[in-house]
Amino acid sequence: MRLTGRVVLLSLMLVLLGGCSGRTALETTQYLLPMPEQVPALKSSPRIDLPIQIKTIKMPGYLDKPNIAMVDPDGQVYLASQHLWAESLSSQLEKMTLRRLKERLPTLTWIPSYQYIRPNLLLDIEVYRFHADRGGKIIASGHWSLWSASKQLLYEASFEKVAMMQQSGYPAMTQQLAQIWLTQIVDPIATTLATRP
Repeated sequence: MRLTGRVVLLSLMLVLLGGCSGRTALETTQYLLPMPEQVPALKSSPRIDLPIQIKTIKMPGYLDKPNIAMVDPDGQVYLASQHLWAESLSSQLEKMTLRRLKERLPTLTWIPSYQYIRPNLLLDIEVYRFHADRGGKIIASGHWSLWSASKQLLYEASFEKVAMMQQSGYPAMTQQLAQIWLTQIVDPIATTLATRP
C-alpha cells in the first residue's frame, strides 16, 4: 500500500512538471534608445574655452529600473515585465548627450562623468519625467544647469516636452523618446552654450 501511494505521488508530480514545461515561456525584449545619424556642428562658435564635464544624469526612482515605465496622467506607474532597458536609462542618455554635444560643439572639450579629473565647468542634467502614458502621450521634462569649478551657478533652465506617439509599440516609443531628447532638449542646450557670453 505504501509503495502504491508513492507511485501515485510520483506520477502526480511528473504530470505537474510536464504541464509546467509544456507552457511557452514569456519572451523578454530589451531595448536601447536608438542613436540617430551624425549631425553637423552649430554655425556659431562658443566663447567658452574650458573643458565641460557631464555629470551622471539624475533620474527618479521609477525610471532608474530595468523595466520600461509608463505613467498615466493620474500618476499610476506601470512597469513592463517583458520590455526592459538593455542598459540603464541614465547611462544611455549620458552617452547620447555627450555624443550630440561633441557633434554640435566640436571645438569644446567634453568629458564623460566616469573620468575622474577636475574640469573647469560641470553640466548637470536632472530628468523628472521620460516616459509615455497608455494613451500614447510622451513626456520628457527636467532641468539642466552649468556650474563653475568653484560651484558657482552660471546658467540654468528647465525643459518640458510633450508629444503624441506617431506609432504604437515599444520600438516606436523608444525611437521617439530618443528624438525628443536630442532635438528638443540637447540641441537647445548646445545652442545656449554656443551663444552665451
